[in-house]
Amino acid sequence: MVFEDIYRTYVLVDSSALIALIDARDQNHNYSIVGLNELRKDSDTRLFICNLTIYETYTHLRYKFDWDRATRVWSMISRLQHTYLEFRSSYEQKTKEILEIHRAYSVSFHDAGCAAIMLDKKIGRVFTFDNDFSVIGFERYPTI
Repeated sequence: MVFEDIYRTYVLVDSSALIALIDARDQNHNYSIVGLNELRKDSDTRLFICNLTIYETYTHLRYKFDWDRATRVWSMISRLQHTYLEFRSSYEQKTKEILEIHRAYSVSFHDAGCAAIMLDKKIGRVFTFDNDFSVIGFERYPTI
């Protein structure tokens, strides 16, 4: 996927990055901190978070840990200075198309839904440790 340079400054924050930021035991915790600090250095970078990502992050942390750790998602996102994006029913068809195109891979509904929003909003990069976005054609950050 090719986006103009301006859209590379638009970065969607994925649940894998949020989880790594919150969970000090996550294998990508240190990378997530360094990555977020690098993104913040660029004044042109705009961070976006989708409501699906908040739900998925909370659920993952709740099942893996406990209520207290799961609720940290809200304090973390409040510190990110992001633009909130909402997955709406108008994105469902594009999400299904993305899932169909990439059916040979185990792309999650969450990632396909976020990809549908990214295409609509012309967001070119994603802060993630998840390969699904590469499969779909987006640039991942950080590249570790």
